[in-house]
Amino acid sequence: MKISDLKLDEAARLYSLGDDVSAKQIDCDLLKDDPKNIAFLNRYAVTCLNTGYYDLAIDACQRSLELAPRLPDSYFICGLAYYHWGDIVNSEKSFLKSLELNPSRRDIRDLWGKLKSQPYFSVSGGIQSTHSP
Repeated sequence: MKISDLKLDEAARLYSLGDDVSAKQIDCDLLKDDPKNIAFLNRYAVTCLNTGYYDLAIDACQRSLELAPRLPDSYFICGLAYYHWGDIVNSEKSFLKSLELNPSRRDIRDLWGKLKSQPYFSVSGGIQSTHSP
């Protein structure tokens, strides 16, 4: 068994235990050895998303999509990262592209419908407030 296979197994084990921080580090190491591995890129994107590193998740998804531009899961992960990053426009584009590539993915459609139905307020560089008339 190769070292990369052992690392992959360990990252998968840590991910399944909910230790995204440790799994993210192993995935980062694996990507250094094989930066064009789409499976590594997507799992790294998920662990970045789960640990709040939305910019890194978006970057990993974009690299994955440069290599394989027809992967619905990459667009889905990217859509989630954009949503949490606060970029609703790109989030919607990513979700819609994911559904275009695989319209049968009810889980993606349902989650996007749920996210769209929630109010989302974002004020760049300030605190949101309301004013009564």
